Formats: sequence, C-alpha cells, structure tokens
Amino acid sequence: MLDSLQPLLDNTLLQRYVIEGGPVMYVLVPLSLLMLGAVLQSAIRLRSARVMPRRLMKKAGALTPAERIGFIKSLASDPSPLGQIVWLTLKDRLHNSDAPDWDELSPVLSNVTADVTDEMYDSVNLLETIYTVGPLLGLLGTILGMKQTFFRFSLSGADQTVSHLSVGIQQALVTTLWGIAVAIPSYTAAHVFHGWIRRHERDNLPKAAADLIDQIYASSAEPEASAEPAVEAAR
Repeated sequence: MLDSLQPLLDNTLLQRYVIEGGPVMYVLVPLSLLMLGAVLQSAIRLRSARVMPRRLMKKAGALTPAERIGFIKSLASDPSPLGQIVWLTLKDRLHNSDAPDWDELSPVLSNVTADVTDEMYDSVNLLETIYTVGPLLGLLGTILGMKQTFFRFSLSGADQTVSHLSVGIQQALVTTLWGIAVAIPSYTAAHVFHGWIRRHERDNLPKAAADLIDQIYASSAEPEASAEPAVEAAR
C-alpha cells in the first residue's frame, strides 16, 4: 500500500497542490491573484482618508468669495466620494453666493450620497463574483478529476487497489481546496467592505459633506460680518 502511495509522497508541494489539480488550476491560480489584488485595492480605496480627504476642508477654509465657484467646479474632477457628493449637490447653485437653505438642500444631499455610495458598492462586486465562481470552478475541477480517476481505475482491472484510487481522489480534490480557499477570504473581505461603505453612507459622508458645504460658504459671510462694525462707526 505504501508503495502505491510513494509517488504521491515524493511529490513537491507545487506538484501536489497546484500541478496535479489539472487544467482548472489555470483559472483558479489567476483567480486567487485577482482576489488578492481586489482586496488590496478596495482596502486602500475605502479608507477614510481616501473617501473624505482632509485637503478639501483645508482648501475650503482658505477660500475667498471670488474663488468659490472655481473650487466647486474643481470638485467635478476630484476622485474622492466626498468631492463628488459636494459637486453634485452644489452644481445647480454655482452662482448663488448665499449660504444654502438646508431644508431644501438636505434631500438633494441625501439622494446624491446614495448615488455615489452605490458606485462604491459596485467596486466590491468583483469580490462577490470571485467568492461565487471560485467554489464552482473547484467543484468542476473535482468532477473532471474524479471522472478521469474512475475511468483509469476501471481500465486497470485487478492490478489497481483502493490505495491507487485514493491517490486519484486526492488529486481530484485539489481544485475544491483552491475554490474554498479563494471563496472564504473573498466573502469575508466583501462583507467587511460593505460594512465600511454603509458606515460612510449613513454617518461619515453626510456629515463631512455638510461641513464642507458650510465651510465653502462661510467665506462669503465673513466680509459681511466684518463690514457691520464699520457701518455702525460711520453712523
């Protein structure tokens, strides 16, 4: 029995867990690398510093009334979700220098935030596809391997033993192992990233956008406020 298992024991880890998985491994190995790339990309893209960069608030705090329109227009090309939300919220009132009426602006801000965060959810769709397709590819590879194993076993006649059959089954299960190994981190990462996006959508982004909009229009109120004492002195 040990003699029949010796070829399997002599195999390297690369042979045992990759090469012997068959042709489906040509898809599963790149899929696993794609999964790692998608996880890293989403982890970087969904960080608070990327979603709500502080540089926007700093720029808004240094604005003059003459620079307001240019700053708002520049948000159209800003890559951050916060910049996109503020741009889409204010683009129809570019030439209005008065502070916004939040009773009117709040519904617009809510709708825009929902649209932008929908795009953030879409960015995680690749991970959802991977954790769905990975186990199916693993199962496909196992079925093909089992089919080939039983076919060879049936042709070998009395020379084959159960130990020979177990070697073929072990090789056929390699793709199932890979499929599950790809699916588990993909599913976990997608679940975590959805939680991040929900937190941004419900709490972080609406508050940050409202603060940024208030800061943008605060510069127009300051000169008016500072002019009041001068008017009183003249009287």
